[in-house]
Amino acid sequence: MEEFYINPVVVYRILTEKGVKHLFHANTVLTSLTFINQNALLSRNHVEVNGLAQTEQKSDNEDRKFNVWDDVFLDGLDLHEKYSRPNKYGPILFVMKLELLLAPSLPPLLVTKKNPWYWKDHNTWGEKYFNDSEEIKAKYLVKGQLDSQIMFTLRSPNTFIKLNKYLVSVMVDKAPIIVSYNSNEKKKIRDQAFDKIREALVNNSLGHIPMKLRHSGNLVSCCYFDYIRMSHFDFIRKFKSS
Repeated sequence: MEEFYINPVVVYRILTEKGVKHLFHANTVLTSLTFINQNALLSRNHVEVNGLAQTEQKSDNEDRKFNVWDDVFLDGLDLHEKYSRPNKYGPILFVMKLELLLAPSLPPLLVTKKNPWYWKDHNTWGEKYFNDSEEIKAKYLVKGQLDSQIMFTLRSPNTFIKLNKYLVSVMVDKAPIIVSYNSNEKKKIRDQAFDKIREALVNNSLGHIPMKLRHSGNLVSCCYFDYIRMSHFDFIRKFKSS
């Protein structure tokens, strides 16, 4: 598998040339609170082994099966913005410095050709991952390619991806749904999520990190109907904070 490790400095140069300024990681509210409390983006394996809180994801079975359970996945794009839909992994988006790729002793970097969610048993390593930076340059952010499938993964990073070093901002989806917390109070769940994330940032010496509520105006032209059609179970799974 080592032959598919990609030189992160070369990837940094490629992304910079293509106008990429940040790396992105989306997750649920609950899992994001764990990241903030631990001051790091963490693999699902790390969270599990250390008895921390995280939300189940629909991709968990495939992640275990294909040995990416201990990886952290990063996108070179804000997929919500690009595709005008909620991110499949959750409404909290960590915006990270691209310079993360230049960090000394960076864990092994791999670049997927498609999301492991769609890998099959018969797929070879070469069908799963790029092993040539020139091919990444030729196929990423190029018309006709599905950019959401190309992800940058760090293998077994433990707590390497420190938020106090690399986090630029946090975005929270403005979901158009109201939930009732008790008989006397109704609160929009987006506001509750925003407040919980902000409180966690402050409590973990990250209060200086900017927070943004996505869609300060009208969100009908973007993700409104996707959220309206989302099942109650899936919505609560992504937004619950405990």
